[in-house]
Amino acid sequence: MKKILLFFTLIILFVGCSLTSTNNDDVDNPSNEYFRNPTPINNSTEQSTSITLSWETDENFIFYDIYFSRYSPPTTLIANNLTEKSYTKSGLSYETTYFWKVVGHYEDGTTKESPIWFFTTRNQTAQGEGLLFIDHGTTTETPNFVKMLFQAVDETGIGIQDLQTTDLEIFEDGEKISQTESYLLFEQYLANQFIIKIALVLDVSTSLREEVDQIKAEAIDFVNNTADEYHQIAIYEFSENVNLVQDFSSDVSTLESAINSIVVGMPTTDLYGATIVGAESWEENIDASTGIETGALVIFTDGTDTQGSHTLEQAISSISGKRVYTIGLGNEISPQILEQIGRNGFFSISEADELSLVFDQIRIDLEKFTKSFYWLTYASPKRGNNYHTLIVRGIASTSNSYISGSYSSEDFFSSSEGLHVNATAQFPEGIDEISLAINNSKTLEAFSFYYQNPTYNWTILNGNSLLSLTNEGENNQIAEISAGNTTGEAEIRVEDIENNLTKNILIHITN
Repeated sequence: MKKILLFFTLIILFVGCSLTSTNNDDVDNPSNEYFRNPTPINNSTEQSTSITLSWETDENFIFYDIYFSRYSPPTTLIANNLTEKSYTKSGLSYETTYFWKVVGHYEDGTTKESPIWFFTTRNQTAQGEGLLFIDHGTTTETPNFVKMLFQAVDETGIGIQDLQTTDLEIFEDGEKISQTESYLLFEQYLANQFIIKIALVLDVSTSLREEVDQIKAEAIDFVNNTADEYHQIAIYEFSENVNLVQDFSSDVSTLESAINSIVVGMPTTDLYGATIVGAESWEENIDASTGIETGALVIFTDGTDTQGSHTLEQAISSISGKRVYTIGLGNEISPQILEQIGRNGFFSISEADELSLVFDQIRIDLEKFTKSFYWLTYASPKRGNNYHTLIVRGIASTSNSYISGSYSSEDFFSSSEGLHVNATAQFPEGIDEISLAINNSKTLEAFSFYYQNPTYNWTILNGNSLLSLTNEGENNQIAEISAGNTTGEAEIRVEDIENNLTKNILIHITN
């Protein structure tokens, strides 16, 4: 009998050890043949509550998914279809361990998974507010300018404004850039240079019958304080279905009428469907080449998803890379779910009239967000068909506060300071005169090299009967000139009004 008991005891111990070993391998192993060198380092501590997850791989993956949670294995999809090997996650809790993994997708549809990595955030009493940069791309401009668009946020993901060049160190191919010799320009990407679209999504299921008038009043107040030429708002309602009440608009009276038209819905809540529809209402694109198209999703509800047409995983997948706030009313909500959806803020309230304070907080956070974008521009001394690396690093801040970009100097050339027209590598000083055949047209482009914020004005000095002119492009940088059917000579002038620069161009109109 003792031998039998001993035999079963050994079996149980063996199975138990095997299961424990398998779980530890998943968590403790920092790399495998497909993925390696995670950042933050596996099992690291004292990490920021806003952090950039990154990894290395030699595989030809076409995109990546990231799973992230407080438990192992991580099951919450926080980002999908990523083409870069990094992702910034903000708004983490202090003194909390997080687990994450990456799934790489091959072109043939097969996948490979990374190990499960984990890290622990720092204590809330630790010193320093932190600084984190989010890279949005690097571009180049004539004749030799490098431009990087990025955001600056604190450890909780809130935008930081009014950064100065003294807060940064900038390196090109490992060498520190001279701020005086490089014509360095560091400026905020102003909020009035782009439009932020805000989708306000309101739960109107029958459980909110008594509060719906208060909810509508608070929503109208939010619209009145937020909507302007740079902030457009769309209104959605949901219960059994998700309905668009008013598409994006900055007209306050139109939005107010839409909100007043809302009535109580059905006794079922399509929370996940509302998340998906709201997230799909705008295209998110923040890129140095194309500019900024961005938005925010604000969801209000008093419960959980009871409709069942969609899953939480589908909802989380739909908000990847988008700014989302959730507001939960009462004690029937699921804080854990609303916190996962509200990646930029979850607010729990007990009364509907508390919405005004929450809307104020969201509006302030959005204002900080829109002021967190920066342009870094400098004149590079690099020439030739080569690639170079640009690194921007914060001074006296967290270890994550740096970004890097690359660019080619293939088309770079040297030119003198001043106003030039149609400058190229072959003609670095531009042109002073051109020939134009009758009934033909030509494009002229002005460049105020090494001057800031140019605004152009084109005029015909003489030869109005021979030539017509139209302005195009940002700040009237481009002029289209068209010759009539008569030969002769004309002269045009381009002025950079902001920098007090002028340039005359002689036009020879020929057969």
